[in-house]
Amino acid sequence: MTCRGEQRRGEFALRAALGAGSGRLIRQLLTESLFLAAVGGAVGMAVALLGVRALVALSPPGLPRAGAITVDGSVFVFGLIVTSLIGLAVGLIPALQAARKDPNRDLQKGSRRTAGGRTRSALVIAEVALALLLLVSSGLLLRSVERLFAVAPGFDPSHLLTMQIQTSGHRFDADGATQDQPIVRVATMDTLLATTAAERRFALVLFETFALAALLLAAAGIYGVLSGSITERTREIGVRAVLGATRRDILALIIRQGMTLTGLGVALGVLGSLAATQALVALLFGVSRLDPVTYLAVIALLAAVALLACGMPAWRAARVDPAITLRAE
Repeated sequence: MTCRGEQRRGEFALRAALGAGSGRLIRQLLTESLFLAAVGGAVGMAVALLGVRALVALSPPGLPRAGAITVDGSVFVFGLIVTSLIGLAVGLIPALQAARKDPNRDLQKGSRRTAGGRTRSALVIAEVALALLLLVSSGLLLRSVERLFAVAPGFDPSHLLTMQIQTSGHRFDADGATQDQPIVRVATMDTLLATTAAERRFALVLFETFALAALLLAAAGIYGVLSGSITERTREIGVRAVLGATRRDILALIIRQGMTLTGLGVALGVLGSLAATQALVALLFGVSRLDPVTYLAVIALLAAVALLACGMPAWRAARVDPAITLRAE
């Protein structure tokens, strides 16, 4: 919404010149942002409902209180509140900016602006840094769980019989039981270990699902910010094409600039991860919070996502006819 607000600066200036007051501009932008937040929240709740049902269906038999795992009214209210607050927050910033700017100056600049503003660059860097922090934390926890589940039990489970007894009851299932020690469950050790392994695999699926969700959110955020920034540079790209820049030159320029911002975000995210993972030390098992494999894998993954995020809109921009672009300006 912040990038979109910058792109619509000329529109807001024209509205203000035609008599629209600051209050009306603020109400318009807040209404738009709240509507988008409501739609996104509704889609998110639908995905959450389907996702929870799928996870419950994949849960191992006998999982405690599996039937209580559901998306109820309290979750819906919480999601509604959060999405509303986010809608207000992301809509208020461009609304206040539009209300405070001089419409005459914006109309004079009009379409001559480019998207090299500090706001968009800061958004790209912040998005990459937060994504790296989130993915590093998820990756460390995931590798820790894998190490924990790989630990051998330390004994031979074959030919072992287990039983559960309680201090009261009237059911007897094995020889040697007394009235004060009724046996309520008998199982082989192999069966118990298999049940435990199923629960561990389910926990691993949960961690993998959350890590995938973090990656998708990071990819969507990075793509949205970079794509919006590149789209606003259409006039600049048209001018470069008129002056002799080839499509390859334009692609290389945009990708290089986008990856430069990504590199700055990665550097900032690594520094943030080094500090934030201090809180995860007590939750890790067999993995250092400075695990190089996790950091390198996350950096490579984000670099690939950022490259796609830059390349796709850059390719579309490079194919635009410069004459049409400049004529529209």
